[in-house]
Amino acid sequence: MKGIWAVRLTFFCLGAGKCLLGSDEGMGGVKVMALVGSLTIVPPIIGSLDAIIKEGFAGNCRIPDSNMWRVMMMASFRWHWWPWHRYSLCGAKRQGRLDGQENIPAWQNPDQPPYVLELVEAAENDIRILAQEWHKRDRVLRQRMEAAQVFKEQSKQKVDQALKDLEAKNRHYEEVHGTSPPAGTDARLFWYWSLLTFLFVFEFPINAIVFRLFGEAEVFTYVATAAIAIALLACAHQLGVFLREGKWDKTKIGITVALVVAPILVIGAVAWLRQLYLSQAAEEVRGAWSQGMLFAFATFNFIIFIVAMVASYLVHDPLLFAVYKARKQLANAQKMFTKCEVEYEKAKTDREKTKAVYRTRAHQIKDTAQVLMHAYRTENLRHRTDREQYESQGSYQPKSFNRENQPKITIPPELEADEQLRGETQ
Repeated sequence: MKGIWAVRLTFFCLGAGKCLLGSDEGMGGVKVMALVGSLTIVPPIIGSLDAIIKEGFAGNCRIPDSNMWRVMMMASFRWHWWPWHRYSLCGAKRQGRLDGQENIPAWQNPDQPPYVLELVEAAENDIRILAQEWHKRDRVLRQRMEAAQVFKEQSKQKVDQALKDLEAKNRHYEEVHGTSPPAGTDARLFWYWSLLTFLFVFEFPINAIVFRLFGEAEVFTYVATAAIAIALLACAHQLGVFLREGKWDKTKIGITVALVVAPILVIGAVAWLRQLYLSQAAEEVRGAWSQGMLFAFATFNFIIFIVAMVASYLVHDPLLFAVYKARKQLANAQKMFTKCEVEYEKAKTDREKTKAVYRTRAHQIKDTAQVLMHAYRTENLRHRTDREQYESQGSYQPKSFNRENQPKITIPPELEADEQLRGETQ
């Protein structure tokens, strides 16, 4: 091994030195040798230094000073694909051939040869570094998954609470009304406000005639007409709400009287003004006919007022509104729970996939070491000088090559199967 590295360094130094001197005459072969030397020496050194630096920062560097240069050349499997690397397939065969020629290991010795122990140490070292990288990555992934799990549990509690509230509101509604609340949501409010809009539009032209009596601009006529229509509908709306609630006190009674009296006065005044306008516009409108027009116009507005009041009474059921509100809260809680569940599953899946990547890399390192050990044993057995001697005695391979004596490359439990990871999240 020392001779190989001496040749490599010689090639590299010859080419580099001559190139620095600036002479190109007859140096084509030397330059080729320098190129070969650089290609064979640089990658192993880089890979070895990279592994040693990582181990040093991690606090796991346990390399004796006397073996530092040797370990720098073979510190990890990062460059195992490089043919001249000590832990490449070619390197394993070469070392097996050299050890076999020297009958290493001894045929009856069950202990593993130094090269195999180096392979095991290098593989476990790389797997150990991989486990440390996974721990750093997993801290972030675990925090994200645990936060998502907390939000999921909180949203589940809100769903359960919303469901209990809805059941309580349904029971209360059935106790009061004797029947189950209607299905659906508060869509009745949409139809209620649609009805009020229609009544407003219907009442607008009826009352617009009145304000033309004053001879004002059309804008004033429209504004005054809209104000009267909105006031009547607002009184009908609030009166229906009070009648539905049914809880009376002095303040509410006073407001209810005002809500009844004010529309009567407004409707009577508007009807009188409309009848006056028509009597001035048409001379034939006199007597009983005039009184009939007054009654008819007042009746139209009263009908609109009563329809709006009854609609408000039917729609504004506080118990039904409570049921609708509970249904909406339950729907929102379920929607939030679904969102949190998706986020949790995504975080959990990301953690499992990331762990699978690290686990696959760890098994690749283990498999590579086993392939190299197999290649070493094959070449070692082929080039041993004492092979025929022991085969004649019925022993066909050294004891250290037997299955029961093979070294085990262990993978940390945190990089093993997903069952442990799933158990952590239960």
